[in-house]
Amino acid sequence: MIPLYHESLVLREAVEKLLADAPLEPTARRHEFEALLARALAGIICLRRCSEADVNWLRAVSSPGLLAPSCIVITPLSISRVRRLRRVRSSRLLVVWAEEVDDRLVEVLAEIEPWHDDPLRLLGRRMLAAGSPHGSVIAAIERICNVSGDQSSSPPETSVIKLASSFGLSADSFRRYWRKGTPLTCGPKQLLNWAVLLWAVRQRPRVRWDTIAKQAGIGRRTLERYGQQLAGCTLAEAGRDPRLLKRRFREWAASVSAHLTEPAPTPGGQAQRRDQAHL
Repeated sequence: MIPLYHESLVLREAVEKLLADAPLEPTARRHEFEALLARALAGIICLRRCSEADVNWLRAVSSPGLLAPSCIVITPLSISRVRRLRRVRSSRLLVVWAEEVDDRLVEVLAEIEPWHDDPLRLLGRRMLAAGSPHGSVIAAIERICNVSGDQSSSPPETSVIKLASSFGLSADSFRRYWRKGTPLTCGPKQLLNWAVLLWAVRQRPRVRWDTIAKQAGIGRRTLERYGQQLAGCTLAEAGRDPRLLKRRFREWAASVSAHLTEPAPTPGGQAQRRDQAHL
């Protein structure tokens, strides 16, 4: 589902024509759009004027949570709109000018969807976008969250000690860098456990649970415990419904996300395209 807020039937019809096969949910009511967005991975907002009040609403809609849905804003291009949208401090907000909607909307949406379908990768990208952590923490986030999108079946790390050692650090030093450099209120171990659990469920269609646990270097009971403690479900339940596990991961990420103040994205041009990397 993609909620679509619109103030103009012309823009709504243009979006519906371009995304004829997409599960759009159009509405002209902001409170209804916000309710729909809370259950979606991304939304589209068509604004006719993009006034100061509109910008304040955009800031409220796009600000909360490391895994909050991305929003694509469609509005006519003008100098005043460019200036206003620069003040919306969230990397979850992307601008497609109405004059370029035919050329760019499908492309931008296609860039958003794969990231939101893999919440661990999305979390990694947004953690990296939220600050300038120590080099070891950057490398750890890239590895734990599989930011590169490497499709290999290699299991994630299960030990903070081993992870820190791979960077030539003690576990205590690495944890200290982690606390200072990430927007999470938890240590790296919880994220490592989640990464192992999410990886394990991806392997399940091809491999038995005992084999998966062995490949990860842990016991089957440990893997079962990850499922119960982190996601509140059994491995069997997670295997039958991977979306359940992703939903529980998003809930967990929201619960351990510190309040963020992010750099403002620059609407339009190459700078806008760079910001899309943090969707």
